[in-house]
Amino acid sequence: MTPADWRVPGAPTRFCVVLSPDGDHLLVCSEEIYGAFLQELRDQTADKSMIPEIERYASTLVRKVCLDKVGRLPLPREFTLQAKINDHAELVGRFSRFEVWPVGRAKAPSVVSAEAAAFVTSKLKDL
Repeated sequence: MTPADWRVPGAPTRFCVVLSPDGDHLLVCSEEIYGAFLQELRDQTADKSMIPEIERYASTLVRKVCLDKVGRLPLPREFTLQAKINDHAELVGRFSRFEVWPVGRAKAPSVVSAEAAAFVTSKLKDL
């Protein structure tokens, strides 16, 4: 179930659930965010004849879902099996999206590489 403070008026109720590249967790984002990702893929594809193939492959890694009336998010069974997510999971927020991890396997937010920390710190100067 999504946390109550994540369910604010006007927030999306339809989401895209994406199997992570490593298959070890799920990424959940709005349809708008996923649509922007697909458009970026199309824009960055030099050989435009590959776009249908890219879209077909991308479609195997995503399922569209809707929150129910009490805020439960149905997770596709084929994805939860692959990510080894059972009855319970951990949600990790990432601003415009969140991750669903098997219990005890989430990457701790406090553990960050020096490279990632330096990048964020340098960009915060422009804020």
